[in-house]
Amino acid sequence: MTQFHVQRPAYLSPTWTFHTCSSLVRYEGFTVALAVEIVGLMMLMRINAIYPSPSHKWIVKLLGTLLLVETIVNCWLITRGERTFSFRHVVNNLKHIPRT
Repeated sequence: MTQFHVQRPAYLSPTWTFHTCSSLVRYEGFTVALAVEIVGLMMLMRINAIYPSPSHKWIVKLLGTLLLVETIVNCWLITRGERTFSFRHVVNNLKHIPRT
């Protein structure tokens, strides 16, 4: 819920600069990626508990590798995160169109 309280002023207020919005996008992306990675680790531990025998360790290794690849991709995406295009000027121009 807090995310939307920050995003709305960020997209609609002229006082938010490009740098401020860029920092917000990276922070938001980092928190989401961190939550996903923590849940991924918990699920990997559960899979490890489900398949404890040595003959099934390949499942845990495969899923651990996938989690590592996901973490690397998320880190790469967060470092290149940018704010989206703002449609504020488009909305303001639409307000001035006379209605028939």
